[in-house]
Order: sequence, then structure tokens, then C-alpha cells
Amino acid sequence: MNKEIQIGGDTFKVTEVLYDGNRLSVGFMYRFQDKIDMRQLPEMEIQVNGKLRGTALTGGSLDSRTFQGILHATPDKGLKSFTINLVLTNKKDRHKTWQLAFPVQLTSHPKEFTVNASQSPKR
Repeated sequence: MNKEIQIGGDTFKVTEVLYDGNRLSVGFMYRFQDKIDMRQLPEMEIQVNGKLRGTALTGGSLDSRTFQGILHATPDKGLKSFTINLVLTNKKDRHKTWQLAFPVQLTSHPKEFTVNASQSPKR
């Protein structure tokens, strides 16, 4: 993906998007101008086809200035393609927002795996 925006002196960069037909994950890096300060990280929301989705965030520090994270959301079932809009909002000044929009498309069929089962190789 490598889409990025400047937020003051900080940089927000989307590094990858994964959609398996069920769950959407957006990988990103947030590079702080100074040191990591999670209070300065903007609020992040995901919209799918203009509809706000519940968003969960996981991640951690990569170095003293870089936070690497993944935003997770669950789009409506059965979508093969859609537009995602990431909305970032300044926590102190809610009038300041930034947006990144891009298309997402399911390109292959999900594979099924049986857990805790072994299979002999076919000869």
C-alpha cells in the first residue's frame, strides 16, 4: 500500500491491507516527530463503503519514535470488493481530521485448515 499522510510533524503510513472475506486488517506505522507518546496518537476509525465499523487496535513500539500497529474491523458479510476510508482525528482538536481512502478486493478464495489434525502426503 505505502500510502502516507503528514500529521503535524508526524507521519502515518499504511503498509498493508489484508481482507480474507471475513475480517479486515490494516497494518500501519506511525512515526512521531520526537519520541513515542500514545496520547498524541490520533483516534482511528475505519469506514467500509461509507459505513463506520467497530475498530480494534493492536501494536507496539518498533523503536523510540515509531509505533507499528494493526487496525482490525469486520465488514458486512459477503463483500467481494469495497472502499475503505481511514479517518484519523486529533484527540485535542476534534475539528482536525485526516483521511485515506482506497479500494479493497478479495482476490482469492479463503483456504480452510483443520486444527489439530494431521494428514499424510499424497503419493
